[in-house]
Amino acid sequence: MTSREQLMVRIPSPTFLSALDEELFFLGLRLVGSVRSYEGVGRFLEVRLDPAATEGDERDLAALFDRYGIRVEDDPTRPRTRGDGVLQGVFVELQSVIAPGWSVSVVGDSFVVVGPDSREFRDEVWRIARFVAYDQHVCIERGPGAEKEYVVSSTSQLELSFRIVIRALPGEVT
Repeated sequence: MTSREQLMVRIPSPTFLSALDEELFFLGLRLVGSVRSYEGVGRFLEVRLDPAATEGDERDLAALFDRYGIRVEDDPTRPRTRGDGVLQGVFVELQSVIAPGWSVSVVGDSFVVVGPDSREFRDEVWRIARFVAYDQHVCIERGPGAEKEYVVSSTSQLELSFRIVIRALPGEVT
């Protein structure tokens, strides 16, 4: 296969928290069947893919990138804005405030926080919102999805904003 028969995705180099973290990322890349090669180029990582990638391969690669906070649709060469740092800060705050058994991820332009369907679920929603929300504006509304889904949105005086979807895992109430 020539390089012309491959697709290339250029992403910002991930930030690793340990040597094992780095090893697991690259193991994940090697396990995606359509990844042909990868190479660090400056502050970027170029991943070469077989154009005949399966949907499963695409999902696996997207999940791996998502786990490391890499947004493929971003142009890694674009200048970063103050809003990028705010969103990264909100993500870190969410990771530190969520209770054991809860998870946080990024889907599109929203943070998604998922926790167990318990009697304390609504109290947890308020606790999370109070911890991360800006003083200027915060809104908590019932989400369009399941009964136990809330959307928290907040905007600062500088017009920096974020959106968090908080939903309960379906199942028995604990």
